[in-house]
Amino acid sequence: MPGRRVGIGVFCALCVGALTALLRAQAAPPAPAWSTPVDRVFAQWDRPDSPGCALGVYQDGRIAYARGYGIADLEHNVPITPDSVFYAGSVSKQFTAMAAALAIAQGKLSADDDVRKYVPELPDYGRTITIRHLVHHTSGLRDVNTLMGLAGRRDGDAFDNDAVLRILARQNALNFMPGDEHLYSNSGYAMLALAIERATGAPFAEYADANIFKPLGMPVSHFHTDLTRLVPGRAWAYDRRADLSSTAGRWADTGPTSSGSGARTRRWRCCATCPTSARAPSSGAWPSGCSPGGSRFRRPRPRRLRPYGCRQVWGTSTKVTS
Repeated sequence: MPGRRVGIGVFCALCVGALTALLRAQAAPPAPAWSTPVDRVFAQWDRPDSPGCALGVYQDGRIAYARGYGIADLEHNVPITPDSVFYAGSVSKQFTAMAAALAIAQGKLSADDDVRKYVPELPDYGRTITIRHLVHHTSGLRDVNTLMGLAGRRDGDAFDNDAVLRILARQNALNFMPGDEHLYSNSGYAMLALAIERATGAPFAEYADANIFKPLGMPVSHFHTDLTRLVPGRAWAYDRRADLSSTAGRWADTGPTSSGSGARTRRWRCCATCPTSARAPSSGAWPSGCSPGGSRFRRPRPRRLRPYGCRQVWGTSTKVTS
């Protein structure tokens, strides 16, 4: 296939989504000849007693091959399919940054705005924390996961962005002055989502739905701010047990909203635990300035320490060109 581009999107339990709308729009093509070696890559997950992943192969902007491997719900023996809906974890930060870029393009926000313009509850630390700092994890804000742990909250306890703000408003210092260092920050993205919400005048989940998910034909994808919301086709998350001889089996149930690093079955934040699913746009058309290859936000040049990955917006992806 000289000169043709083939994109392989591998959607794993940390950051996956459904291909439903795209598959409905296109008749399912027959399995291509090269599907056999592709299936071999995922053979270890293609079992009736194992969690797994969903796969989509895109060729010339269309799905050339899509299938699921493994089980979405081991208790009920529900297989993973291209329609399965997965918890996206911190990949949703890319959607939050995209929402910020769109708000900037709409003139409702500026990358160099002081975050306290929108979130005045935050203390004045003597140096301005900008929207740009929040996007690039250079704000110095103490991380909410550590703070919540010190406050006695368990890892599975639910909290929202308002709870994050309440605990951040009580911090009398930063980890470092804004712009001086880079440190991955869940707190920063919670405040970014809150700033977008206040700048646009719309609840953050609704703003993302109207400006990102609906225009891109992603009706299943959403920010899961309602714990009671039912998600048809949702895949469960599992951890591999350290003790493989356990009578409970090889896998530990960590719920629908776990990244695989521990039991986080009921946590929700606009910044880090959603969207529940994230799938590729059917049209391939991205809003101006927000394509996977470019952004209104540029990486800080002086420091590039552990930059937050921003490859394919809809999932962990490997791109193959032949």
